[in-house]
Amino acid sequence: MVMVYTPGKKYECAEVGRIHFKMLIDENGQEYLLVYDLGQEYLFAAARGVGERLEFTLLDKVVQVEEEMQFKRIEVISYTN
Repeated sequence: MVMVYTPGKKYECAEVGRIHFKMLIDENGQEYLLVYDLGQEYLFAAARGVGERLEFTLLDKVVQVEEEMQFKRIEVISYTN
């Protein structure tokens, strides 16, 4: 059971499936939301609406996603006495 509270209202819900998403941004500063839902992927455009709220517009169903591997540098520091 998931309880969600908003000002003046309470929503009591059962979770039926986890939705995973990634916020993305392109070189022009346009923001997107990539949503993984029940085995399907969808791309939404994100825009700032009234009061700086994000508003999402469905662009289309995604047919392929390619991700570049990102490597993080890990420094190992050893101390000798």
